[in-house]
Amino acid sequence: MAWSPEDSLVIGISSRALFKLDEEDRIYQLEGTEAFIAYQRSHETEILRQGVAFPLVAELLKLNQKLKTAEQPAIEIVIVSKNHPDCGIRIKRSLNHYGVELRRGVFTGGQATLPYLRAFKVDLFLSKEESAVRDAIAAGISAGLIHGGPEEPEQLDGTPVFAFDGDSVLFSGDADQVFKEKQMAGFEAFEFENLSVALPPGPLHKFALALEELRAGYPIDQPPFRIALVTARALAYNERPLITLREAGIRVDQSFFLDGMSKGTLLAQLKPLIFFDDSLKNCADACMITPTVRIPVEEVPKIAVALTSEGAAPARPERFLAVCKLVLKKDFDRHESSLRIWQEDKLTGLNDVAFERFADELERSAKGTPAGRQRRAAGAENEDFIKLMQFLENALRKHTR
Repeated sequence: MAWSPEDSLVIGISSRALFKLDEEDRIYQLEGTEAFIAYQRSHETEILRQGVAFPLVAELLKLNQKLKTAEQPAIEIVIVSKNHPDCGIRIKRSLNHYGVELRRGVFTGGQATLPYLRAFKVDLFLSKEESAVRDAIAAGISAGLIHGGPEEPEQLDGTPVFAFDGDSVLFSGDADQVFKEKQMAGFEAFEFENLSVALPPGPLHKFALALEELRAGYPIDQPPFRIALVTARALAYNERPLITLREAGIRVDQSFFLDGMSKGTLLAQLKPLIFFDDSLKNCADACMITPTVRIPVEEVPKIAVALTSEGAAPARPERFLAVCKLVLKKDFDRHESSLRIWQEDKLTGLNDVAFERFADELERSAKGTPAGRQRRAAGAENEDFIKLMQFLENALRKHTR
């Protein structure tokens, strides 16, 4: 029987998430398509190194063995890549080398991937290209940006766990935005006023529904996989998200209301198959433990700009970004938008003295690291960026006490 997208839960994954293609991407960006094709052809016999999402794909295929029917696979993983078709030869050889069988692949030669996500009716798209992820989300497709993860992630007891943040991931970002604008008092009032109103669906709501459909019919105490809610909300605000999921038909097997505690600490014990969050800080913590996917969310622009007594505050972003560029070098462009969001969110309200101390420490750290010798987080993708985000959060806490 011929396969149709309706037969399976379909996960689309980009080639750069599946394999380490940083050098190839650099050649494409700096030298163009012809140089990229020539490089691929001259390296076709070289096996690609596994990317951050490779262990995830391997585990999903194992899960498929538990779930598949006699007719069709329960989970279908499709490579959906903007790479040139010539790259597909090396990717297929690398998959064969690692003993991983994927049946379908799309290589668009630089064209947009969105039409093909629609054609395959993809339930989840994972990529390292933020614009492609944002386009998918805008089109109503669950999608996320591969942030990082260990080379050999662990599972606690052999039962895979899909772990989700709540607000801005399973749910819309409405509650997050209220908290940012009105702080805790405003958030509390908003939550209790809307206690009986379901939270609007977020970017990964459809994927969670597809997961629930996939395990329908399995006993509640013997699921093929578990769904966990891992949220920064305090226990006092658990009712609305849990009732929202219940009414949507999404069964939560485990819930963790952390009230601001490090999610990395919790995830080190939970050991999920994959974790989805919208926060850069949470993703930086989590990717040391588990394959981590960031959901890029739109920020409401801040109109007001706080001036210092010397009128110098508008120069803050430039100073901050200049130092970040010194640290990230050629990778800066890839992360600039995320750094700008972090700067606006975290540094805008900082007083002059605290900002100067923070900026001075950041500059000392950047200038004190020898070129080419930045410390890297073992097994993580985007290592310098992850390390930088951890440093920024720690320095900010130090200078805002």
